[in-house]
Amino acid sequence: MLIGHEKLAETFKRLIQKGQLSHGYIFFGEPEVGKFSFARHLAAYLETDEFQEPVRTLSETLIIQPDEKGAIGITSAREAKYFLLQKPAYSSHRVVIVNEADKLTSHAQHALLKLAEEPPEAGLLLLVVFSPEALFATLQSRFQKIYFPRIQSSIIAEFLSRQFKIPKARAAEVAKLSFGRPGRAIKLAGGRKQEAGSRSKKDLIEGFMDDGEAMTQYFTELVARLAKDPIQNHAELKAILKRLTLISDFNTNKRLQLESALWNI
Repeated sequence: MLIGHEKLAETFKRLIQKGQLSHGYIFFGEPEVGKFSFARHLAAYLETDEFQEPVRTLSETLIIQPDEKGAIGITSAREAKYFLLQKPAYSSHRVVIVNEADKLTSHAQHALLKLAEEPPEAGLLLLVVFSPEALFATLQSRFQKIYFPRIQSSIIAEFLSRQFKIPKARAAEVAKLSFGRPGRAIKLAGGRKQEAGSRSKKDLIEGFMDDGEAMTQYFTELVARLAKDPIQNHAELKAILKRLTLISDFNTNKRLQLESALWNI
């Protein structure tokens, strides 16, 4: 399921058709915007000629994830090297996707740097990260960087309505709560049904816990709306501003303050 990155998909298709695909790319951007999904789509296209989520195990693709301790070590980097050095049998390329590449240890990064300096002719290495700055500068320099932005809410809502067969109003609500992250929108749309009001507040809090920018934007708009009638909304404004002040204090429970701020809304 490719959501909002169709133009980028067409660009990669043209590169492949012209034989101009690079040996490696860094896909970076915020969580759940579609980086890892796009990498899998790209691998499937190289092997099956279909730019879609793989419907079967891809023989020419190796996916590397962090281990139980949350790291990607030298063993995984060596596995990537040996995999890419083999010639593909069913595709023009062998593909290694390193998801959460910011978890690569220093030894693993050095090993991948050597691989990137002398890349196999039919090898493609994709590093999926939140920020390229998590990688060595020398390693970054060997890859082309592709930024994955957030997706417009209208695009996400249209996808949810079509894919999950949910009412357009609910799709729009979920899309707004996803803050431009298709992966988050899919999780919300596929979750257990709850009472609408409590679900919305819970979803907002979960989103704000890892997205300070979205939280700031939401409360800025909320305070501006309430301030249009400061006398009528005095109590709500006072409570919200108090909680926002406390949220900025590192010694307070951020989730608890958010719940209190949204309690009477």
